[in-house]
Amino acid sequence: MRFFLLAMLSLGLAGHVYAAGLQTPGIEEIELDGDELTIEFDRPMQTWNSSERQTNISILPEVDCEWTWEDDTTIVCSTYKKVRQFKTASYYKVGIGEGFLSQEGPSFVAKNITVSSLGS
Repeated sequence: MRFFLLAMLSLGLAGHVYAAGLQTPGIEEIELDGDELTIEFDRPMQTWNSSERQTNISILPEVDCEWTWEDDTTIVCSTYKKVRQFKTASYYKVGIGEGFLSQEGPSFVAKNITVSSLGS
């Protein structure tokens, strides 16, 4: 019985140490190219709720986005054949809200990022 309690205590502490070492996800890259805005996270994200509309990302001035996950780190807004598309030579404020979770568990901290369609 003593061994069992010691093992349980050790596993509990190891789990706590592991959870404390996890980092919140961040943005690796954000790119606006033509009719697509690509947001790449720096670690794999939980994408299995992707059938729901992405309401935790805002873009100003507003555009009509069709959001899709390209893989478990990259989400893309496509405005192809939409009424409100990205305009050339413009700046956009992208608000990425809370609600994105990494596959390890930690939640993304909300950020506002400015991107441009000015070209290289």
